[in-house]
This record gives sequence, structure tokens and C-alpha cells, in this order.
Amino acid sequence: MQDFVFRNPADHVEEIKQSFDEFTHLLALYADQPKEINKSFLKLLYDLSHIIHHHPDLATKFADQICSFLETHPESLPHDVRIQLVQAVMVLHNKSVIDTVSIINKLIPLFKLNDKNIRRCIFGHFILKLPFHQTNITKRELQKFVSTDYDARIAFKVLQLIIDIFHKENTEDLKTINFVARCINSNDPRVINTIVAFFLDPYLPRDTSEIDLEEARKKAELSLQVGKKTKSREKTLEKIKKMKVPLPQEPVQVISFIDDPQKFSIRLFALLSAPENGKVFRTREAQLRAMSLLSKIIATFQLDFDQFFNWAARFVRPAYDEITKMLAIIASAVHPLTSPDTLEDLLRNIANKFVADHLDEEVIVIGLNTIREICAKNPHGMTETLLSDLIMYKKSNVKGVVIAARSLIQLYRDVNPDLLPKRERGKPTEEDEQKVTLQYGEVKVDTEIKGIGSAALERPITQEEFQKSRVFGDNDGDGVEDDDPDRLEVDEDTLLEGSRVHKLTREEKIEIAREGKSEHKFRDRMADKTAGFSNKEKLKNKPFRLTRFRHAAGKNKDKSLSAVQKLQKKREGIIKMRYS
Repeated sequence: MQDFVFRNPADHVEEIKQSFDEFTHLLALYADQPKEINKSFLKLLYDLSHIIHHHPDLATKFADQICSFLETHPESLPHDVRIQLVQAVMVLHNKSVIDTVSIINKLIPLFKLNDKNIRRCIFGHFILKLPFHQTNITKRELQKFVSTDYDARIAFKVLQLIIDIFHKENTEDLKTINFVARCINSNDPRVINTIVAFFLDPYLPRDTSEIDLEEARKKAELSLQVGKKTKSREKTLEKIKKMKVPLPQEPVQVISFIDDPQKFSIRLFALLSAPENGKVFRTREAQLRAMSLLSKIIATFQLDFDQFFNWAARFVRPAYDEITKMLAIIASAVHPLTSPDTLEDLLRNIANKFVADHLDEEVIVIGLNTIREICAKNPHGMTETLLSDLIMYKKSNVKGVVIAARSLIQLYRDVNPDLLPKRERGKPTEEDEQKVTLQYGEVKVDTEIKGIGSAALERPITQEEFQKSRVFGDNDGDGVEDDDPDRLEVDEDTLLEGSRVHKLTREEKIEIAREGKSEHKFRDRMADKTAGFSNKEKLKNKPFRLTRFRHAAGKNKDKSLSAVQKLQKKREGIIKMRYS
């Protein structure tokens, strides 16, 4: 019936009404017995959902009946009937019979059903359609389902939906970012881990890649070869050929857009440090990811969060499974405004447990590198006594330990040479004389714009001078801002520099072991003609020069013989010489 209605909708009004009346009758019949719905009802449902939009009055009633039937029998319906009803609602939404707000309120509650296909179908429809119908009203309707009043399964799926739509829209929506941050008050582990992944893992903005351009060019060439050559197709092909592949965009970090980082950090730390945190972060990896997010927020916003360092000190021990990751997380949380007293306790704890003569060289290297990275961010926690003890490891016999100790000496030559002994400060230069050691809380303030000088105080600067000042504005000269979260983070490989673990990774060890395995295989030894399985065979295949001690070896064996045995052997030798 669909084909005839699509051609002439006005000629089939009576047929549509009859079909609608029949559907209403069957729906009332199956209201008490939903499990007895047959295939003829599903066929009628499918046909009406595709043609009833030609008659708006009937379409509205039809949509209300389907939605009310789904609300009253969500779990008692058979699987195939339930999915047909959901698909009919989606078709009506595509035909603009049901508005976006109504379909959100009707289908989102179905996320709590124990039916994976239904959840996947609803989620896919919203991902496909909502970015094109996104308004403040639809955002509010979605966000209300994440509150604590609704089911945890619904909140988890809706939060996933909000995040996926945010990534698909490719816009820095501050309201959405801060809404996700406020959801940290939830108690559901899946919601918490989703929030951690959203803020911790950067996403790449959507762009047109080289593969997409190549596919578009091939399609345009194929249309010219197969179809008729027209000017429009030729122009399309020329445009595609002139298109350039865009430069790869940098990943977007959404941490810096949080409005209340202090409140967010307190809540996340409470989830981590509570005794029941095993229910929220059930694996070690999930716990480390949450700690990594917390350290990033502390360093990015320079929060006064000393309790994090005091709590993380319990994990600082060489026997911890992921000790390099843990030390990298702790070092990443340090910033210039971290309390010197807290840093002093932290550095002394690391030095006592990692930098000792009885420990392995890898442990000492990791400890010295961690202390160096912490002091590079905030050198005010180091004491003169501790520094003098640490730099004594430059006399070690292990190369990695020497390198780590010298790097610590070089750091304090640049930052605060007064803490070093006089013999370790090096020869002073003109630049060293001009350097001023900053105390805790002090910031170096420029009295003039870099690249311009004092000209900005006398006259308005030009556009060229302004661009020049932007180039010189970065302290490092690399064009990257110093407060970038990626630059503030300490990498795990940095702590392993100079150690044997860093030089030889696990994958390289496996490859080396596999390369030497074939030398000991039986078939390879049989194929090798120079290989032997006994001392006699090996002696036969040896070069002559290596066998010149065979006679002497035979004499040594005769020492264990008795006098009678020696005489008998001597006679046998004489007889062999006579008759040979």
C-alpha cells in the first residue's frame, strides 16, 4: 500500500482511515494480552508508520497510541514487537510527526530495559538526529535524566549520549562541559568513570582527512566515466582536485574550562580516599586514571591541595605494582604554589625509600629523576642537607645513577645555586650574575614588552610590532603556552631515563629471546654439519690446530691406570707398530 499512497496520497484517504481503525481495534485487543501479537499486526504497524504522516490528524493520534502502549507494557512485550514499536516512533520523528522533546521523554526511559538491541537502536537514533535539532530546551530535557532521581542505567546512557553529541558538534560548549563536571556528585561507578574519561582523554576535532578527499575524487571521476559528462560534474571534479588536505588539529583539552575546579577536586578526592572507593574504582587502572585527572586539575589551576600529597605518600614504595605511574602522577600535581613544607616531606619520603645504597640501580635512578622533576616545578621544598646527600651519588659506579645525580646538580645550578656546595656551583658567567633567585610566591614581572622594548611607552605600536611581541611572548620560544595541561604533565618515561629498563624495553627483550631460540632447536642442529652431539663428533669437526693437545690429554688419562694396565697398553702399542 505504501507505493500507491506515495504516488497519490489524496486518492487513498479512506484506505488509510480503515487501516487506522483496524490498528486501533487490534491495539485495544492486545492491551491485556501483549504476548499474543501476531505478524499481521506488525505489518500494519510498519505500513501506517510510513504513510500516516500525509494525514496530520490521524498521525498525532497514531503516535499517542504507540507511545502510551510502550509506556504501559515496556517489559511484558516480546522483543520483536518492542523493537518494531520503537522503530515506528523513530519513523514518525523523522516525518516530523513527533517533536524532539517528546521523543526524548518517550524513549529515554527505555534505557533501563534489559534489552541490548533496544538500547543500541535508541542511542544510534539520538546520535544521528539530535545534533541537527540541538537547542537549549533539548539539552535541558536530556540533562534532567542524569540527576539522582532517575535510574542509574538511564543516567549512564544519557551521559554517554551528551558526551558523544558534544564531540560530534565540534564546539567548545562551556555549559555542557560544566554540566558533566557537576555530575561528579553521582554515586554510580559507571558515571564517575565516564566523567574521568571525558576530562582525561582529549578528543580530536572532526576534520576532512586525506582519505575522504581521495574517496570523493574517485567518486567524481567514476561519475564522469559511467554517466553523462556535464559541466556541473566537471566543475565538481575540479573543485575536489583543488581542495587541500587540512593540517592535523591538536587534541582539545576540556579541563581548563571547568568553572569550579576546587569543588570538583574535593569530590573526586573524596571518592578516591574513602574506604569504599573500591566500589567506585574497582580496578587499579581506574584508580590511577582518577588520580591522574586530579593531579592534572591541581597543576592546571594551581590549587592548594596538600591533602592529596599526604594521602598519595602511602603508595610511594618500590614494591608497588605501578610505581612509575604513581610517581609520575605525584610529580605532575606539583606547581609553583605548592607548600614548601609539603614538598619537603614528600622529597624526604621519596629519598628514604628510593635513594639508598642497598637498593637496585633502577630504583635509585627512578627516585633521583622523580626528585628532579618535582624540584624543576617547585625548587623550594629541597633542603641543603638533603641535596648534599643526593648529589653524592655522582660518584657511583653505575652510569644511570651518575647521570641522574648530575642532572639534579645542573638543575640547582640554574635555579638556586646557593643550596649547592661551593665546589658544585661551577664557574660563574655573566648570565649567572644577572640571575635572581626567586623565593616562594615570587613571580618575575617584565617591565617591557619582549621584542619591542620601551617603544610601547612612548607611542602606539604597529601591527608588525604586535606580531613580533607575540612571537617573543612565550618564554620557551616554542609557541606553546606554559599552562598547557600536556606540558605540565610528567611522563612516565622521563622517570626511567638512564636506567636499564629505559634502554631495553620488554618488547625488545622478547624479540632478542626469540632470535636466539632457533640455535637450540633439534632440526637446526641436524641441518648444521659442523654441529655435533658427542665429544668424539665435535672433535672430528674441529680444526687441526685446536686438536694438538689430544696426545697430552690421553697421557693425563693414563695416570688413573695401574702399573699392570699401563704395561699391557704399552705392549699393545708395540704390537700395533710392528704389524701395521
